[in-house]
Formats: sequence, C-alpha cells, structure tokens
Amino acid sequence: MLSKRQRGGFLFCALSNCKEDPDADADAVRPVEPRSWEVVPPEEDYRRQEVVGKLPVERIRHDLNKALEKTQVVVVSGGTGSGKSTQLPQFLVDDWRQGSGGGALGRPPAVIVTQPRRIAAVSIAQRVAWERNEDIGWGVGYSIRGKRLQAEAHDGTMEFVTTGTLLRRVINDPFLQRYSVVVLDEVHERDLMTDFLLILIREVLPRRPDLRVVLMSATLDVGTFARYFKGCAVLEVPSGPRFPVEEVYLDSGFFASFPATSRLLQLEQQGRFDSDLANSAQEDKKVKLVEQINESRQSNAGFEETWREYCDEDLNGKYDPEKHSFSQLLEFMASQGIKAFAGKRRLQNYEDAFNRDDNADPGQAVALELNLLTGSMPYWGSDTNDRSILDVAQTTIMKLVPEMLRAAETAVPGDEVEGVAVKGSLLCFLPGWGEIRYLADSLSKESNMWIVPLHSTLPQEEQQLVFKEAPDGKIKVILATSIAESSVTINDVTVVVDAGLVREMTFDPHRKMSAMDLVWTSQSSAIQRKGRSGRVRNGRVFRLYSRDQFACLPWRSAPEIQRVDLARTCLQAIVLRREPRAFLEAALDPPRIAAVEEAMSELVKLEALQEGNPPLMTPVGEILGRMPMDPRLARAAMMGSIFGLPKLTAMMLVVAGDRTPFNMPLERRKESLAKQRTFCNWSDPFSALRALQQWERASQEYGLSEARRWSNFNYLNQRKVMSLSRASFQLLRDMQFSGLLGETFLEEDQPDCAGDQFDGVGSIFEEDQAVSLEGAGEEAWFASLRDDFDAEFEDEPLLAGLLCSAFPGNLAHFTSRNGKSSWYRTQNLGKALLSKQSVNAAAGAGEDDQADLDEAYQEYADSEPGSRPWVLFGELTVNNGMGSLRNSTVMEPWQVALFGGRDVQLDEHAIMTEDPTSTLQIDRWLDLKGPKKSIQLALGLRQELREAVMWQALAVTQDPVAAAVMQRVRTFFKILRDLITGRDLDELDLDFMRTWQPPEIHERTPDKEELQGKNVVELRAILKELGLKVSGRKHELVQRSVE
Repeated sequence: MLSKRQRGGFLFCALSNCKEDPDADADAVRPVEPRSWEVVPPEEDYRRQEVVGKLPVERIRHDLNKALEKTQVVVVSGGTGSGKSTQLPQFLVDDWRQGSGGGALGRPPAVIVTQPRRIAAVSIAQRVAWERNEDIGWGVGYSIRGKRLQAEAHDGTMEFVTTGTLLRRVINDPFLQRYSVVVLDEVHERDLMTDFLLILIREVLPRRPDLRVVLMSATLDVGTFARYFKGCAVLEVPSGPRFPVEEVYLDSGFFASFPATSRLLQLEQQGRFDSDLANSAQEDKKVKLVEQINESRQSNAGFEETWREYCDEDLNGKYDPEKHSFSQLLEFMASQGIKAFAGKRRLQNYEDAFNRDDNADPGQAVALELNLLTGSMPYWGSDTNDRSILDVAQTTIMKLVPEMLRAAETAVPGDEVEGVAVKGSLLCFLPGWGEIRYLADSLSKESNMWIVPLHSTLPQEEQQLVFKEAPDGKIKVILATSIAESSVTINDVTVVVDAGLVREMTFDPHRKMSAMDLVWTSQSSAIQRKGRSGRVRNGRVFRLYSRDQFACLPWRSAPEIQRVDLARTCLQAIVLRREPRAFLEAALDPPRIAAVEEAMSELVKLEALQEGNPPLMTPVGEILGRMPMDPRLARAAMMGSIFGLPKLTAMMLVVAGDRTPFNMPLERRKESLAKQRTFCNWSDPFSALRALQQWERASQEYGLSEARRWSNFNYLNQRKVMSLSRASFQLLRDMQFSGLLGETFLEEDQPDCAGDQFDGVGSIFEEDQAVSLEGAGEEAWFASLRDDFDAEFEDEPLLAGLLCSAFPGNLAHFTSRNGKSSWYRTQNLGKALLSKQSVNAAAGAGEDDQADLDEAYQEYADSEPGSRPWVLFGELTVNNGMGSLRNSTVMEPWQVALFGGRDVQLDEHAIMTEDPTSTLQIDRWLDLKGPKKSIQLALGLRQELREAVMWQALAVTQDPVAAAVMQRVRTFFKILRDLITGRDLDELDLDFMRTWQPPEIHERTPDKEELQGKNVVELRAILKELGLKVSGRKHELVQRSVE
C-alpha cells in the first residue's frame, strides 16, 4: 500500500514536464505528448440522472483526465461498489477530445475493457447500456467465447470482453491498433491471462505512444503495478462500504451455541501451531525487521516522516513497529522500495530470481520477499470437519434469514437501490461447486429462502438470476465461489457469510502433477468479501473462522502464473513469436524456472515445437495454438478427427473437463448415483456423455419441455446439459477453424449455427412441441430412448483411449481395498481414493452391483499386478494430504498401452532373451506385461498415431504430399477403429492399403510468390534446414530463402 507521499509522487511524476532520469529503467512508462480529455458539461452527459454523481469514482474524473493527457498508464484503485467498472469506461469515451495527432488519438475513441469472467463482461455491458439509455450493441458491446455483440456507434464505443478474447485478438493485431484505450479490470486477482496480457502491453507501449492503458484494482495494494509500469499515475478512489459493516468472527458469542464451533476452533488452533506462518522463524524475522525500521527512523528524518504518514493513514496511528504484523511491515518496506531483511527460507522460485543478479533492484527484491506472504495457506480439513464448516454455514443462514425478513418489514426510507426498495439478500462464500450443491440441497426445503447458486460453470441465464429480486416472503440466498468477490456487484446484499476457503489449482513441475487444493483465502480477499455488504444499509459479515485465524492469513494469494501448468501459456507465447523463457521472466511475478522448463519439455513431447534458440513451432504446434484449450486436449481432438470421430470426441472432451450435469440432492444422493450408473457404471465422463447424447435426441424428437421432464426423471440439470451441448459445438467450430474439419462439416448438420452470433446448437434448442408425451409412462419413454443403445455407442472403447491421451499423466493403479474403500496408486502422490460421488465407487453401488464389485475386487486382488484395474482420473483433489480421484474412468490394459503416459519404453532385457513375454514401462512407474508380439504391436501403433498427427498437421497447410499420405492414414485408422469396435472389415479399405504407394516427391525450388504465401514459422523451418540464419522480419526471410 502506498503512503500519501508516494501516491502523490507517482501522480506528480506523471503530470509534470520534468526531465527523464537518464538512469531510469528502460521499461519505464515515459510521459507522452499531451492529449486532451475534458469533463463533459452536464447537458452532454448521456447517463441517466439517477446515476450521475452518485458513485465515489466521480471524484477522480478530473484527475483521471489530467493523468491521461501526460502518461500512458494509469492505475486506479478502489473498493467494491465504487463504480470503477461501469463509470470509468464511460468517462473515457465521453470526456475524449479528438487529438491533433495521428494514430488512435486522431479518431473516435475505441475503449476495450477486459474482465476475468464471462458473467462480468456481459452483465457490466448490459448495465452500462442501460445507464446510457441505449440498446446494447450501439455504443456498448461485449464479446465472450461463442457470443459477440459488436458496438456500431461512430462517435466512440466501449466493448467488454473476457481477457482470453483480447489475447486471441492480439495474434492478428499485435500492437492493438484497433483500440484507443485498453482497460484491464480486476487486475488484483492476478489470473494467468491477465498477467500474460500485462507483459504484452508493457512491450507494446513504446511502439504505441498514442495508446492509453488503465489498470483497475479493487484493492489498495497497487505498489506492485506501480513498480511494474514505472512512471505511471496512481489514483485512489475514496471508497468502501456506503454503510458500516459489522464483523462477526467464529469466536464471538453469535456462534457459541453452535455444536461444531468448538471443534472448528480447536482445529484452527492446531493448524496454526503446525503452520510455518506461526513458527518461531517468522517471529525472528519480524524482530530483525523491526530493528531495521527503528534504525532507519533514527538516522533518517525523511524516513521517519514517511513512516508516520503511513501509520496515520494505514496503521491506525500506531508508530511503534512492534504493534504491527510482519505482513504490514513488509508491505511498508515494499512501498518505499527498500530491501527488507532477506530471510533464509525463501520459496524456491524466488531463490532462482535472487540468484540471477546480485545487483537486483531493491524494490524488486522487496517484492520477491513479499511473496513469502502471498503463498496459499493449506486448509487442514477432512471429510469430517469439512462437513462441520458447512453445517455451521447452514445454521448461520437459517438463523439470519428470519431476522432479515423482519428487518425488511420495518424498512425505512433510504433502504433503496436506484429508487427501488430492497429487503436485502444474503451472500455466502464457499470454496467450490460441491459445497454449493450440498448447501443448496440442505436449504432447499426452507420456505423463506430463494436459493441462487453462482458458479463460473453455470449457464449465463442461471448466473443472471443473482441480480433479480427475491419473491415476496423470501430472502435471496446466494451461494457463490470467489466469483462474487469483485467480478459482479449485487446491489441488495446486506449480509455476507464467509467460509474463508477457496479451491486453487496447483502444479508441481517436479512431480509433473496438477491438483486442486483446498486452501484458506487471503486477507485481501476476506476484505473484498466484507465489502460486498453495506451498500444499502448497515451490513454484517459473519466469518466462519476466528480473529486469530484471520491474522495468520497471507495478505494475498499466490498469483496463478506461479502455481499452474504453463504448457498452454508457453505455446501462446510462441504463437505470438516470443521466446517463452524470456517472455515469462518479464512477468509481474515470474513463474518458477522449473515450471517453465517442464512446460517446454511437455510441448516438445507433444511435437508442438522443436527446441532451439528461439524454439520453432511445428505444424502440430500451429494447430494446437489455434485451439483455446490445453494442448494435450487439443491433440486428443486431432486424434479424434483422424479416427473419424470428431463429434463424439468433442462431446467427450467437454464433459470430461467440466462439472457433472447430474443433480445430487442431499436426501437422494444414492438414488442420483444409482441413476448415473444406469447410463454407465464404469466411467463418470461416459455417464455424462451418454446422458448428453440421449438428451439431444430427446430435444430433437420431442422438444425442450418434454426433454426437461426426461432430465428431471434422470436427475439431470437441463441447463447444465444445454451448456455442455453448446460447448461441444463450440469446440467443433474451433476444430474447423484449425483446419481439422472441412468447411461444410458443420453447415451440413447444423444449418442454423454459423456466424459470430451463435447462441445455441441448432434445432435442439428450438421450442418444438410437435410431439407430446402427456400420459405416456416415463419408464416407457426412458426405455424408448435406450433403443439401439449399443449401436450408438459402439465406439466407446476407442473414445476411452482418446480420453486417456488427453490426460496422459492421470493414470492410477488399483493396489488394495479396505472395506468399501479402494486404494489406487498414482504416479507422484502415492495412494488415493476414488471419490464417493463416482460411479466407480463401491459406496455408490446398489446391492447387485455391490456383489459384482466384491467379486471383481477379489479377482483383482488375486491377479497379477500387471492385470489389475487401471483408472484414469480427470481431477485430483487434496484435502489434508489425502488424495481423491474425481471424474474417473476404468481403463483396459490395451487402452493404457496405446494411449497412456508420456514416456513409453520397452524392457531391454526381454528383447535380448527368449522370454515370450515383455514389459512396457509407462512414465517409469507403471509396468504392462504381455506377449512380446503384443507389446511390440502396441509400440508400433503408438508410432503410427504419432506420425498420423504430424501428417494431419502438414495436410492442413495444403501440402500435396501430406494430403496424399492422409488418405492412407485415414484408411489405416478406420481399419483399426473397426478392429477395436468389432465391426466387419471393409474389403475396399483392405485393398486400398495393399495397393497404396507413397507419392512421388519432385524436388523443385519454390518461387518468391510461393514463399511469400508461407508464414514466418514455415520460412524459418526452411532456412534452418538450409543451415541459414533464421532471425529477421518476414520479407527478409523470404529474400534469404530466394537467394
């Protein structure tokens, strides 16, 4: 957090005409030629009168204009509800005065605003259009994946997009020439795509002196961004809750009578005792830091004055450093750019960063040290106390809702939002969809509540319900994840219940494993959650953790770029012609070197790039780079098209990577799981896939109303199924765009789905009531939908193999069984259990199924290790060190042999002996034993698959040789598909394979026109083959190739 003195210093530097420091960093954002912004007079303000002047952000409007005249980057900080997201883009358009120069400033303003989530992009765009009394699509537009509404006004536009949307546009518009101002909202969340975009913007600024960038943060922790864009202006919106917000902690009297309170407090205390954040080493570091601050105060009058200003403004006027936490002291040192005490126990990635340069910038060193306070703090939960915290949340809500109803009956004037009286709503923060669903089921029978879930995977229509008013006699209870912290503003929230937990995806590059961890939230996020209330009347936040626990939380969570798999990120960098290592090293908080190297190694194994300096993208990499998904999943989509199964593969990948579409009511969980098993009893993804296939059939034949009855009968969430159907079609469009499908592939089957305005999947979303099933038995109807079931899904064994190729490292091997629990061995975590909500879990089986499972498990226990069951999992969650395998699929050994793992090796000893058996070692931990010929056949087929993917990628480039080879490839894999599924082989296919000859290759020198038609990657590949220099612009590469 910056002191008044430093904030003023940043603003002064941006607005004055002072000379540049010759020793200033080359990356600094330098003052630019003045341009004109001016606050419009009231009669020219397009906004509704009930909005004008009502929000705190209005107070910085004049300062924002002045800052934009003289500097390219402005950082705006302000709490939730200050109006940044809705008002500031309007200021940028309305206050624009056409500049005298060229470039973007010489034309009407085009403002693009990024949001980390789709719901925010759409809802804010709709809100801004409403405020301006215009239809969405005139001066205000939005663009999210699969849906775009373009602004058409000629005197200035605003477009709200997801961060990923803007990143995709950068590929074709690397200098952002289409935009006058780029606004990045919610930068404090530090999601991976936003950090990636920040690197690009910092590169673009020197080449676009007319471009303006506004970074908006909902926290006051803007020092990180100010250091990154040196010389930028920093503006603070005087904001906060409009009304006081009372904080109620778990150790207060309100929770004293709750049965689970004492247990949770005991667990907290034990967890803090075991945590590094409470150990003596931390206390030693604080003592030394206090000594450093006190010595500086005594020896430097300027330091003492700055310290007192900081304490007066941010530390409640207490001047003794001992009175403040270690995190607050480090934050002060960072704001002053002074290197704090360097502790011995740094995180590994920061050890690397410090070792790169002994003369590192002190401010950067402090920033790195601060990351000791940004690592996520693990939760010590288990199945028992996880349920306890949910029980406390449920009891809290049931106790508060009647109070809120009584308060609504006695509302006084002023309890209004935009002139409409509100009774208030309750917002409960939970870590994930499982907890949301559990609590929603538990509260569903309460007549005085309207339960509204809010999760990023829900369809847009369901997410929009949070903005609606509750029915009479009910209180709206919103059960949300961290999506509600800052991305959306729900005006009528008066009570917040904060469980204090989040789920984070973490990647360990050494173990090559991603896991979804349950961790405590950060202090800054807890403050954000508190700020959601207090907008219409005095608010309250009920924290399901103690004051001591809050004090132990890190100030902010670790940036996503430091904890996730970076394979897709590195591929995106190469698509943008950047060297990934150098590019990511320029990030706000660089990732671990080991994580980047593991990502590059993974891309090499996928044949997406060739190592070099710089690394060269292969044709396979070009296709994977066009697909907005993990490169491993994109490669599986390529293989699906090779086998002639693009539609089913797209559907499978979508359901495997998403949440289950099945509802699991608390009181009917066993019945719901039993219904899932009727679709498929060996795979969670295939249970969802079969349900999706049958739902589409029901929708097409009977219409949506009857399909809804069918969905309810099968415990399916119809909106979720519709969302999956849309997503699978969108993936098919991506495959078509990447060149994997013909231009007419989708038009033939989905004639009404083309174009950017797509918002559905063909006729299955039309209200077709031609057939009614009233009076027909639901069981009979269900049976009719299952007719010809085997024929529809005869390719499932092959699809399961393709699914294995999408998650090559997510294999687990059955080891033992204890009661109803089955233990599986994973590559790096050790033992893990199947999720109890899986169709593969014994706990979810009926009596007959249980008997079959008992017999099967006994057979597995008595069998050879190499023949025991294999499970592919989609997600590994870790709670208190215990792994749980979710979204699992039972695999056959041949599927593992053909599609599993990243590295496959043959037992060399078996090759040299007469032993008729051999062993295939997968990723150096799993051994598949079988007949030597079978093992060798598996290796040969894996090589065929690898080469087929490369030939397919070459064929997309219109290479005539590759196109000819692809005829052989498709025929070969059609035969293999027929063999796997038990179909009769086509004699024409066999004859083609017997007579096929490789095409003749005629060497010739391409002419200049042909070379100009190639892209930079292809030209560099040609030059590398010739042993020539591969650097330079495209015209230089063409000329060098010609010569």
